[in-house]
Amino acid sequence: MKNIFTALFMLSFTLMFSQDVVEEKQNKYGFEVTAKFGSSKLDLKDAVDLNGSFSAGDFLFVYRLNEKSTLKSGVTLAEFNSNFTSLGETASLKNTYLQIPLKYFYATSLSNNALNNSKINMLFGIGINANHLYKSEVETTLSTSSDKNLGWNFGSSFEMGLDFTFSKYMNFGIFYEAMSDITRIKKDDINQKLISTNLVKFSYILNF
Repeated sequence: MKNIFTALFMLSFTLMFSQDVVEEKQNKYGFEVTAKFGSSKLDLKDAVDLNGSFSAGDFLFVYRLNEKSTLKSGVTLAEFNSNFTSLGETASLKNTYLQIPLKYFYATSLSNNALNNSKINMLFGIGINANHLYKSEVETTLSTSSDKNLGWNFGSSFEMGLDFTFSKYMNFGIFYEAMSDITRIKKDDINQKLISTNLVKFSYILNF
């Protein structure tokens, strides 16, 4: 992950200092990398809900419809971790997800364009996503068991935060994101969904 951010930073600064001094137009396309961290709850049918931590990273293609509206889609790699007690023994659960999100954002400017076209926008976003439970692993002091490809479900998300434009080629953002699954993952003995997911998200967009 660090190598990805380093490469993107180097490319963005190269583009910044090599551009001609002409009137800037907003780039319609971009590529976004995010890191997000927070908490979530796993709703298990016929069992006690599990509270745990949730972390994820987005790799999204960005398409700007106009100055205020933006669409984003791509892939998200996510992980849910929780500890619980079963038959008097402490165990840990790790679920790994592959998500395919589609998000719409609306921007409201909080500042006028300044030198080098720097500005700050308040963004509000809604989205839907397809979730694939790629792997579920349960570990105890005595053994470890895991299963793969445990099914799909669908969820929704809401975001709000600040987006900082430092040049034509680079944006940074910090957001609050709330997610919840709409349908359940059902396969074999699995019947579950993630609810009450609350995250802090940091984003970097390379525009082109």
